[in-house]
Amino acid sequence: MKTMLKTILSASILASLLAHAPVSAEGINAVAQERAAKIVQTGIYYYWNGGDLKQAEKDYFKGITLKGKYDIVENSFREAAKLQPERLDLLFGVASAQVLQKNTTGALQTWADIWSKDSQGFEAPILQAAYLKAQGQTEAADKILATLAQTHPDRTQAYQDKFARTARTLALPIRTTPNAGMPQDKHAIVVLGYALGKGGVMQPTLLKRLDKALELALLYPKAPLVLSGGVQQGGITEAYAMAEWLAGKGIARSRLVLEDLAKDTVGNAVNCAAILKDLGVSHATLVSSASHIRRGLTLLEEAARNQGLDLQYDSLVELDYPSIEEAQKVSEQERVVVYRDLMRTSGIWAFPGIQQ
Repeated sequence: MKTMLKTILSASILASLLAHAPVSAEGINAVAQERAAKIVQTGIYYYWNGGDLKQAEKDYFKGITLKGKYDIVENSFREAAKLQPERLDLLFGVASAQVLQKNTTGALQTWADIWSKDSQGFEAPILQAAYLKAQGQTEAADKILATLAQTHPDRTQAYQDKFARTARTLALPIRTTPNAGMPQDKHAIVVLGYALGKGGVMQPTLLKRLDKALELALLYPKAPLVLSGGVQQGGITEAYAMAEWLAGKGIARSRLVLEDLAKDTVGNAVNCAAILKDLGVSHATLVSSASHIRRGLTLLEEAARNQGLDLQYDSLVELDYPSIEEAQKVSEQERVVVYRDLMRTSGIWAFPGIQQ
């Protein structure tokens, strides 16, 4: 990694090079394109893996004190955007990195800058509207939506519907006991995984989710259980570990459907929705932690609708708050994360062309 970083020139050196850089027949500045690509690759490397911040400061971001790996991601896309200002996708990367650093105000300004450069664009202003709603700035969000309704009426209405569904989900009561009123047929139980410990050992949070899943499995003996989680530890995925535990409790393996590819909640939702479509169900009960259930339900419904499904949903949680009253409260930060992942699930990538 150190070698790769040393190949990336500082912005000041690049500026002097670019003054005499060759231009291809298509009018593309070849040096700018190459350097911007290397900078973006550095940012994405840190996004997935982290790294030595001091080394990055020394070899790459000269004069900038880095606070964390997402700071490197933001600065990578920002420097690349300076080299290729015509590429608005790089500015979308800046905004996404700002969101990851909880700098929603900065992200809103970045999307505003993108919209000013592309007045007919849709994704930057709809992201603004979503995050303003997450912050409770309804009037400002509605003003943007009204403007978009003039230029993109169908897409705008579709997102207004998504926002309305999200608001309803955020207001749902937390359920800690199984609902006996769901149908026995055409009903699936979806269980969201949780990071495994070293060697593939299940953590207490996941074991508590499985206890809830087992309650449902016994209450609805015909329901398949979709077990979602693809992050590996010791060569074992969350889905595999969950299946082994449930099988050990007497649940028939024929009922267990493993979704072992998802690396995050967006992946959980997208992959599980495709499975639910294949299963032909009309109802789904989602099992997760109380702190995760509203995001999980929002994304699962969005992903299912993308599959053409209109399902009925229920939920069951392991309570990871001191009380149900505390669990029922929705913080601004939770709303921001829910809306962030809603937009990703809807098809607007966080890092265009790189990560959904």
